[in-house]
Order: sequence, then C-alpha cells, then structure tokens
Amino acid sequence: MSDDVTTQARLPALLRADWAAVTRASPNPMTFVFPHFLAVAAYRVSHALWRGGHVRLSRLAMVTSQVLTGAEISGAATIGPGLRLTHTNGIVVGSGVVAGADLTLYAGVLLGNQGPRNEGQPTLGDGVRVCSKASILGPVHIGDGAFIGAHALVTSDVPAGGKVRAAAAVPA
Repeated sequence: MSDDVTTQARLPALLRADWAAVTRASPNPMTFVFPHFLAVAAYRVSHALWRGGHVRLSRLAMVTSQVLTGAEISGAATIGPGLRLTHTNGIVVGSGVVAGADLTLYAGVLLGNQGPRNEGQPTLGDGVRVCSKASILGPVHIGDGAFIGAHALVTSDVPAGGKVRAAAAVPA
C-alpha cells in the first residue's frame, strides 16, 4: 500500500484522536468551530496531501489555515495522534519536525530549524507540553512527557520527563 493511501486511510482515526484530546480539555459542543481544532484538522489534511505528493495543495491548505487560525503547521511535519493547540496565534511548526502522540502546544510556540542553513529540526516524544512563546530550535530531541515552560529557548536535548523553564525576569 502506498504512503498516500495509508495516510488517507488513517486520516479519520487521527482526527478522532485529535478531537478526543481537544474535548478532554474543553468539552464544549462548539469545539469543532474553534480555531484550535480547525488548525489541527487543516494540518492533518495538509499532511495527507503532502504525503500523497500534492505539495502545492498541501501548502495551500497550510496557508489557508494560517490565515484563518493564526497557526502555521507545515504539512511536511510529522505529528502523532492527539495533537492539541490551546490557542493558535503565532504557532509555527517547521517542515522537518517530528512529534509523537499527545503533543500540546500553547500560543506563540516555535518548533523549527536554527539558523539560515536549515540545520535540522526538533524531534519531540509522546506527551510533550510546550508552553506559550517557547522556542525549540535545531536538531534536538525532547523526551517523552517533557515540559517546556513559557518563553524557554531550547537548543539542546531534554530528557524524558524533563522540565525546562526560562529564567525569571529581574527588576531593573
């Protein structure tokens, strides 16, 4: 079976897992019209198109999602089931990012390469939570169940269950 057929067959199951992750956190019956689930659904469609070799349609789906929801998640990224976006504004996920199941991203998160030469993208394990305005850059590995605090800049590996936070502000 080709990759595009496999991805298309998995799309409903992935969307159900994403829906379950969203509704566990917010059991509002109108969740399906909220930007956070629309961005996840658009990513899943964009990824299926990318895997099927429809690169331009994949980019169109990504850009449309970015305009409607504020999240830019590349269809070339690989993200496991249970993706949850708490607030979509400013979320950017680069094309080489690989993430496991049950990933949670808050507003303003950046997952991408480091530097102008595209020097690799992050890999995130299962159950990782990345808080607002955190950036994970370059070819780093974030272990299962890791917690990345708000405003953290991560450029080195984080072990499973590890916690990373930004330095506290100091009064001037």
